[in-house]
Amino acid sequence: MTAVAFKEFEELSSAERDAILVLLEDEDPAVQDLLVERLVGFGPAVLDWLASESVGRNGVARRRVDLVKEQLGRRRHDDAFLDFCIRSESDIDLEEGMWRLALAEYPLVSIAGYRALIDSFSEVLNERLHGVGGGKPTLSVINRYLFDELEFVGNDGDYFDPENSFLNRVVDRRKGIPISLSVLFLLIAQRLSLPVQGIGMPGHFLCRYQSTRCEYYIDAFNRGRLFSKADCVRFLNGTEFGYRIEYLEPVSTRAILLRSCQNLLQIYLRRGDQDRSCRIQRYVKALSRPR
Repeated sequence: MTAVAFKEFEELSSAERDAILVLLEDEDPAVQDLLVERLVGFGPAVLDWLASESVGRNGVARRRVDLVKEQLGRRRHDDAFLDFCIRSESDIDLEEGMWRLALAEYPLVSIAGYRALIDSFSEVLNERLHGVGGGKPTLSVINRYLFDELEFVGNDGDYFDPENSFLNRVVDRRKGIPISLSVLFLLIAQRLSLPVQGIGMPGHFLCRYQSTRCEYYIDAFNRGRLFSKADCVRFLNGTEFGYRIEYLEPVSTRAILLRSCQNLLQIYLRRGDQDRSCRIQRYVKALSRPR
């Protein structure tokens, strides 16, 4: 590999490209690490060539090509999400932001498929809510479907698993933390045109259903348990934070994305994952800048 280390992909000779193809099938893990690093270093220009030349090769070669695609995709989506984070508040959409964050970690997933799945959840609920009146009956229908039938649940057993923070993995595994399950609840509520907003209470994220007739705070982490404002005040007064009026006010899309990224940053720092910590820190800084 040293013979091609300082060349652009377009500058490689046929012999050098043939050498890469031979190395693609080498089963030595050390070769894999060096080869994938070098191929990623070539940038997107290498992808079409790899796609055509890896056809018919063994599983080792195909897995390495997939690794290159994944790492290049992660780099591209990392930059795209960072650009998204610096948009003005009016240009930031919660669902788009959550999917862009997911793509920065899982660049090969089909976001269209996940959107369609959430659409299907909403369509089922839309039918079931026909003729249902009032806030509490509406929320009961939603909670039965999401938490009893679909079995979404708070991941008490592995709260600090980073997969709890990525919406695609929350949907895959039916597990999450308060903010990611609340985001799912919010996205479904938006599709149903329900008056639901995110409440960034310290230590625990909730949703709030508020109409002219009623107000409920929804704990998506605990199977959609409903609280009154007085319940939330009592809870806060029993914590180190105490009650402040702003703790029960709706938070912006930017604040939701920032809190999601801050959670991930703390998880990766605890794990000593320097690469991911540095990437997430860029998002946190971008989302924290005054707008």
